[in-house]
Amino acid sequence: MGSKRGTNTDLLRTLIQAILNHPDGFIGEIIVADNGQGGGRMDRYQNNAEDYSQSTQKVVDLFSRTSKVSTFLWDTIRQNRVNEYSSGDINNGYIVNATADSETGLKTSYPSLQPSLEHM
Repeated sequence: MGSKRGTNTDLLRTLIQAILNHPDGFIGEIIVADNGQGGGRMDRYQNNAEDYSQSTQKVVDLFSRTSKVSTFLWDTIRQNRVNEYSSGDINNGYIVNATADSETGLKTSYPSLQPSLEHM
């Protein structure tokens, strides 16, 4: 068999279960995101798990029938430059620092996501 890559989906499954089983309850939403930088996938056919066919999407599907658990591939928003929610921009995308780092010349960026299952 080829090499297994990506997130350990056995660990992902255990983590999601632990969050949902919190003793005080859990009423939030779990979004499993992948920043694949153009090559991300949630449905790999060979995964880093005891059961190689257990993809990230399959794990999320186990929980999504009864809980707010979804996936979001950031590749789909990598070209969207947005502003902070506080400025009224509620679109999914990346907030990019206007000033480049003096040593690297790079601008820091981070995703801004609408908290909703509608982005799946």
